[in-house]
Amino acid sequence: MKRYITATALILLLMTSCSVGSAIRSGAKTVYKTAVDERSIKHILNDKKLTALIMEEILADDITMVLDVSAKCYYGYPFIVGQCDTLEEAERLVSIAREVTGKPPVPYILKKKDEQFCTIADNLRITAELNARLVADSAVFSTNILVKSVQCHAVLLGVVSSDRAMEAAEYHAHHTPGVKKVRSFLVATGTGRSWEAVMDAIAEMTIKEDDALITEDQHESQSPPPPIP
Repeated sequence: MKRYITATALILLLMTSCSVGSAIRSGAKTVYKTAVDERSIKHILNDKKLTALIMEEILADDITMVLDVSAKCYYGYPFIVGQCDTLEEAERLVSIAREVTGKPPVPYILKKKDEQFCTIADNLRITAELNARLVADSAVFSTNILVKSVQCHAVLLGVVSSDRAMEAAEYHAHHTPGVKKVRSFLVATGTGRSWEAVMDAIAEMTIKEDDALITEDQHESQSPPPPIP
């Protein structure tokens, strides 16, 4: 009986240790991501809440629930990235984002195409390879940048610490094999740049009345940027 009790106690101790260890690692990861993020804790928490609400509404809506889209908020501004079949779907996505946040969204929505032009596996590989490049570059805090690949278009979202970090991330996107086009929505805080200035920069990206909701799938016409010195 004593052996049974001892064994049970050891198992419980190991389980508790694992749980505590996991909690510590998770907490440390959260603290690190918060520490290197250019936003304040208040902005981070509010953006996470808004992002979750937008995705909840998208998944609950009859028109948008089956769409391949992602949402992310920065300083309260919603970014919508993905693909859809019709203008009605794109309009509904924009409407949901606007209703939840009260701000005009920044959409990058492509017309859905046959997968032979860019497969799911292609998109996953581009995302993985580009993330690996960002992690390996000391000039970039990769946790500040969200990478999405849609129809082999590399889309960059986030707020980074400097123009150099932004340029480095865009350089890696252009030089990741298989990328057809790069669309960067990165904003640099810069030395002494206020949050208001950053929010103004994001506001400049938001959709205007005469802007097309669905982006045409076109290859890059310009040459990739030169290496970052």
